[in-house]
Amino acid sequence: MAIRQSGVSEGDRLSELRSQREVWRHKGRVGGAFLAAGVLITVVTYAIAASSSGGGSYFVFFGPVIFGVIRLVDASKNLRRIDAEIAAVHRGSPAAWGAVSTLATAAPAQAATWGAPATSSTPPPLPPPPAP
Repeated sequence: MAIRQSGVSEGDRLSELRSQREVWRHKGRVGGAFLAAGVLITVVTYAIAASSSGGGSYFVFFGPVIFGVIRLVDASKNLRRIDAEIAAVHRGSPAAWGAVSTLATAAPAQAATWGAPATSSTPPPLPPPPAP
């Protein structure tokens, strides 16, 4: 295991990222539970009110629904970030932890075509049309 400039080994960083990932997975499950409970209670109270002969009142639990949606979005965002950092550690990325890698955002290199490496900035020639 290599040691980064921060003095933390890759193994320690991976275990830290995995523990953070479990925390965010738990937060996502809690958010999903709040969302499901809010929707379920709203639907059940509406069904009870709709089935009564004189109508009735029902509750719309929008608080747990909004909290659940926000928590799910936040957990999803953080899980994607943590997964990208774990992949960068596994690849041996030269980027600092938490930094956006310029390798992923850089323009792709011009691909070699038909066995010849691309040597100029002109686009490669088009392939011949298929025979009829």
